[in-house]
Amino acid sequence: MVFMKVIFIFLKQMEIRIRNSKLAFHLVVPLICMVMMAKTIVTCGQRLSPQNTELKAYYGKLPSDALLEAADLNQMEAIHTVRAGQLLRSSDVRLMSMVNKGDTVVLNVGSGLLNISTTMIALENGKLDQQISLLNPESNETVRAVVSGPGEARGL
Repeated sequence: MVFMKVIFIFLKQMEIRIRNSKLAFHLVVPLICMVMMAKTIVTCGQRLSPQNTELKAYYGKLPSDALLEAADLNQMEAIHTVRAGQLLRSSDVRLMSMVNKGDTVVLNVGSGLLNISTTMIALENGKLDQQISLLNPESNETVRAVVSGPGEARGL
């Protein structure tokens, strides 16, 4: 997963010295990043959306697979239960299934001005841009197609 812009606010390490004393104080201010966090409890298989996630400030060392933008959560679901206030990582999410076995799927075939749509039945689960088999209920023929959205596929 490609992580886009990161909003970093760098606060430099500040050193305060007292001239008349031998003591030196160092104040280290942590790095602040804006990251995606769970707003509510997100259960396994639940779709991530603006209703259950939010962009919040995160203090400390940022994990390398942290999700940094709401766009990173597009069409994603939780792999396991995520607590409210927990940082969202790419290891916590996966692409959600757009088509499930037995679903009715609209198959679009064509190019340019000519486009033909027909209703088919999914023979397997499929995620975005994944090839699946579809069954034409009228002729009982099996066709291969690519998942293009929820309940939609395009011909090969």
